[in-house]
Amino acid sequence: MTVAGFLCWAIASALVTISALSLDGPATATLAISLAVFVVVPLVARLADLPFRTGRRSRWYRAASFCSLPSALAAVASLSLPAGSIAALLAVPWFVVTSLLAVFGLQRGFPNTHRPAELAVSVALLYLPVAGLALVAHRADVTFGFGATTMLLTVVHYHYAGCALPAFVGLLGRESGESRTYHVLLAIVLVGPGIIGLGIAFSPMIELVAAGVFGIVVAGVAVYTLVLVSSRDGIGYVFVSVAAVTITISMGVVVAYLATRLTLITLVTFDTMLRGHGWLNAVGFALVGLVGWRVLNPPTEAPLLGMPISQIISNGRVGADYLDRYDLVANGNTTGMVDGFTAFNSSTFESSQIEASVRAFYERTANYDLRIEPTWERGFRLGARLYARLSRRIEQMNFPIDDRDSDKLSSRIIPIGDRADGRENVRAWVRTYDETGAAIYVALYATHRFDDQPYMNIAFPLPYSNLTSVLTVEPLGVADSDGVVLSTKGGGDAGIYVRTPVGPLRIPMNETIRVWVSGMGDAFPEGFDDDGSDLFARHEVTLFGRRFLRLDYRIVEVQ
Repeated sequence: MTVAGFLCWAIASALVTISALSLDGPATATLAISLAVFVVVPLVARLADLPFRTGRRSRWYRAASFCSLPSALAAVASLSLPAGSIAALLAVPWFVVTSLLAVFGLQRGFPNTHRPAELAVSVALLYLPVAGLALVAHRADVTFGFGATTMLLTVVHYHYAGCALPAFVGLLGRESGESRTYHVLLAIVLVGPGIIGLGIAFSPMIELVAAGVFGIVVAGVAVYTLVLVSSRDGIGYVFVSVAAVTITISMGVVVAYLATRLTLITLVTFDTMLRGHGWLNAVGFALVGLVGWRVLNPPTEAPLLGMPISQIISNGRVGADYLDRYDLVANGNTTGMVDGFTAFNSSTFESSQIEASVRAFYERTANYDLRIEPTWERGFRLGARLYARLSRRIEQMNFPIDDRDSDKLSSRIIPIGDRADGRENVRAWVRTYDETGAAIYVALYATHRFDDQPYMNIAFPLPYSNLTSVLTVEPLGVADSDGVVLSTKGGGDAGIYVRTPVGPLRIPMNETIRVWVSGMGDAFPEGFDDDGSDLFARHEVTLFGRRFLRLDYRIVEVQ
């Protein structure tokens, strides 16, 4: 933080503290915006910081940090001028900063969609451009028919309810761990500001109902917070407790105002609501609460950015000849998904405990024939037939539909250039149906390691993107040496991702692949007959936790 920035933050805080109780509602809103641009948003950005594994920060984060102070000064200057073109131009830099932070929010949020607390911190950044754009519109005297005061309050709403509150709740999840109650409260906190905004724009009744529910949920967040910190010592917890009490009082003011609108009995006037609610939210909740979390600085479970992900995509059809068409084949010779199963050794896993024939399959994959048997679960079979129309055209993840489509597969292992892919020591495993020659999979295999945890990293080129599956490797557990299980549920980097321009997007799918040797006896999985094949594999894929596809493989060494 620069000295100038600190002085500006201190001045903004003092202005709110000294003046808010004597100013009318719109003036209080103006001071709340000043506090947001100088203090609240930079605090949220700092708490959301998530560097790359190389140690550098995201370019979007760095650009926003560099421009934050001058843009905040310009925004405050804009608020001091009459509405018009000059005031609007001065507000534009702040809109740029909020947009940069939103892109960073996508970059840090996409890989962590399955981590609700981190998703909340990212969503806090995503709401900011709405506040920035509303500020430009307000200073340009463009009200879209809602009036200048409504536009001004929109700026406040998305800086505080849209940004500060989700960030507070996300940090609460980091500190407390997550529970079902937390997830319910969080879900409403994340969607509430948007629904209230829609209500303001289109339906007063939606606005009233949404604001009422939102107020109750925020009070629930406060109670949840107080229960968490009641037995903990430290100045940070004191600040967080004060914030929780303050937001409860603040939402009480809102509820009283809503009751006034519904019953026509004056409990709280609009101006009083703006002053009380705005004052309490800006200083008592957002400033005090975020400073408290900054002091506590609860650690994140999110891995650092920069997980290795393939850069290879397709411009259309993939197919068995994809690698040749795109000139991706490198010189060299490789026969397996990995050069050696020791690539997965760690402090908790020793590859030598895995049956030698299972390790050989991963190291000499091209020497094995596979036969595949599909099972699509009830509720997904119609979708599977519709999906097959597409997968047969692009020849990627071209799964068979039913047992009648069971077929023998041929395999090729092909080295791929690391420069084209972006990962290291990459090879493709191309699997085709013997009967038709069509590809079932064109998969690009690599491994990577982070925090002593090794991962299998598999990319599937798709039209204009790719799907990447990152799996942990563990013993199957039936016996110490019988088999191995690969899973995207292993925490850390594990998961299924779609490549996007701003980073990998974690999607709500998971897969588990079990490979084991023949002769497991009573431990043999249901639905499998031990027909004497050298190895067996079961590949299960789930969507939102529900299995929709099972692929069973019988594997025989041919060389």
